Amino acid sequence: MTSFPKNSLVRFACSGGGFAPDPTGKMNGRGVYLCRSLDCFDMAIKKKRLRSASGTPLAKDEAAMLREGYERMIVPETGQSVLEVNE
Repeated sequence: MTSFPKNSLVRFACSGGGFAPDPTGKMNGRGVYLCRSLDCFDMAIKKKRLRSASGTPLAKDEAAMLREGYERMIVPETGQSVLEVNE
């Protein structure tokens, strides 16, 4: 497992039975932190890391929707989130 500074990670918050990207890190609920790489996201899904944080299984369609949102949040060329690029 690789360690990264917290401010370089993307947080997903589990609240109300579902996950949502939490770019500010301030949403209520348990959080899962992932590096800014689609490989990292895919590995988290494969190893059921989101499920272990929420205690409920993640449906395939929900995982696909989260991946799309995650993809929009990161900029592959720089590894930065869209929010950081726009600031």
